[in-house]
Amino acid sequence: MALYLINCTKQKLRFQCRLLDSNRVTCIEVLSGKQIRADKHPAESEATAWASDQVRHVIEQMERYGFKDAAEVGRLGKEFVGIMYSNRPVGEDEILIGHDALVEMQEHRAAKEATNSALSFDAISRDGKNKNMRKAKKSEVTVEQLVPKNEKPTGKELSFSVSVEDGGSTDSKVLNV
Repeated sequence: MALYLINCTKQKLRFQCRLLDSNRVTCIEVLSGKQIRADKHPAESEATAWASDQVRHVIEQMERYGFKDAAEVGRLGKEFVGIMYSNRPVGEDEILIGHDALVEMQEHRAAKEATNSALSFDAISRDGKNKNMRKAKKSEVTVEQLVPKNEKPTGKELSFSVSVEDGGSTDSKVLNV
């Protein structure tokens, strides 16, 4: 049973795991946007590949650290952290789908944090004696993604604002969406 690790992030991945038979730690490196066969060294023959119980043992370790099965990445939505595994090599389009899912999760996290910031600021800007009275008529947080100097805007840059108006609720909370 083959085991491929796929890195959809923009960083080099170093995954360390324990081997079942020897209990020694092995380190597997995967460059950004690449995949590597982890169950055997490229110079070794197919006969030296890990047994299926060893592969399952390593997959259990990977899942604890956020690895997802490549077949599930399109359905995960906001749960994907950019690293996946498969029993076969994946195509470039699957790596791009994984990267897009990662970007979507990061944008959702940024929106949630900005909303939490707006609600927190609104909560601390209330009158100390009467928590229902605001000192400000409106609290607003604006988030805009900056484009590096050497790059052109793509039109997909993140830009949104969150505001809490005077008539807004005093006990608002952001739920996991």
